[in-house]
Amino acid sequence: MLRPHPAPRRRRGQYGFTMIEMIISLMVGSMVLAAVYQMLIVQSRAYGVQREVMEVQQTLRSAAALLAWEMRQAGGGDLYSIDATSITLRSTQGGGTVCAKHTTLQRFGVRWGGSGDVAATADDSLLVYLDNSLGVGSLGVGSIDQIMPDQATAGVAWCDWGGGASIAPDVVLEVTLEEGQVVTIPGGWTQQDFDAFCITLSGGGSAEADCVAEPDWPAFCASGLGWQDEDDCKQALATSEAANPPVTTGTVTGTYDVGTPFRVFRRVEYGLYLDAGDGRWWLGRKVGAAAYYEKLTGPLLAPASGGLVFTYRDTAGNVTADPTQVAMIEFVLRAESYRPSGNTLAFQQDSVAMRVALRN
Repeated sequence: MLRPHPAPRRRRGQYGFTMIEMIISLMVGSMVLAAVYQMLIVQSRAYGVQREVMEVQQTLRSAAALLAWEMRQAGGGDLYSIDATSITLRSTQGGGTVCAKHTTLQRFGVRWGGSGDVAATADDSLLVYLDNSLGVGSLGVGSIDQIMPDQATAGVAWCDWGGGASIAPDVVLEVTLEEGQVVTIPGGWTQQDFDAFCITLSGGGSAEADCVAEPDWPAFCASGLGWQDEDDCKQALATSEAANPPVTTGTVTGTYDVGTPFRVFRRVEYGLYLDAGDGRWWLGRKVGAAAYYEKLTGPLLAPASGGLVFTYRDTAGNVTADPTQVAMIEFVLRAESYRPSGNTLAFQQDSVAMRVALRN
C-alpha cells in the first residue's frame, strides 16, 4: 500500500530560492535595469542637445562681439565696400601717442602701451593728426614703411613728457604721409575769415572739418553739409567772391608734433565662405588683398538661409548701398551646431540680431 511521503523539511540553517523565485527575480531586475538604461539614454541625449545649443550660442556670441567691435571703431570713410553678406572696412589695430620725432625724417617714436598691434605691411595704414600749413588741424593718412625697435639707431630722442621725466619709446615708426588735401579760400580772406566762415557754415559742429577740406565751394554748398539752406550758402559765397574776385588755393602740408595721437589700421573683409573640407559655411576674414578667407567661427547657415545678413542705414534711418552714407549697421547671424543631436539627430540652431552705430 502506497503511502504519501511528506516533503522534506529544511534543516535549520539551510536557505535558498526555488526556481520560480529565481525567474521572477530575474524578470523584475531586468525591467528595472531596462528602465534605468532608458533613463540614461534620454538624459544623455538631452545633455547632448544642451551641449550643442551652448556651442551654437557661443558661436553667435563670439561672432557678434567681433563684428560689433569692428563696426563701433569704424567711421566715415572707413567702409570700403558693403553688401548683404560681407563688409570690407578699415579695421583699427591699435593707437598711441607720438612722444619723440626725428629732426628731418618722417620717423617718430611712440608710446604704444600694449594698445593693439602695429605692423609694417602693405595692408597696414596710419592715421595721424597734423598741424598743416593753413593752421587748420587735419588728419594725415600714410603707410608704415618700417618698424625700428632701437630708438638710438633710428636717431630719435627719448620721450620727454616734461618735468625732467624721460623714457625710451616703445617703438619707432618710419612712415610716408600722403595727405594731399587741397583747400580753396576766396581771395582776400584771412585765415581768421576762413575759419569763421567754416564755423558759421557748420554751426560749430562736426561739418567744420568738411568745410576745411572741401576743394570745391559750390559743390560744398550743393551738398548741404552743415548748411541748412543751399541758397544762403551760395549767397554767402557769391558775396565773398564779389568783394574779392581772386581765389587762392593752398595745399595742406601737415606736420606732426610730440603729443600727437595716431591710430593704425588694416584693411579687412568679413563674410561667409564655404569650407570645401566639411561642406559647411563659416564666418571668415580676409586681410588686405588675401585670396582666401581665414576661418573665424561657425558653422553658420548657408547664405540662402540667412546665415549672415547685413543691412546698412543712413542718418535718416533709410537703407543705403553707399558706403560713405552709412551711419548704422544692422546684422543677423544664424548658426547651427557642428554635430547633430537629440532623438531625431538634428542640427541645433539659434540666431542673434544686433544694431551698431558707427562713430562720427
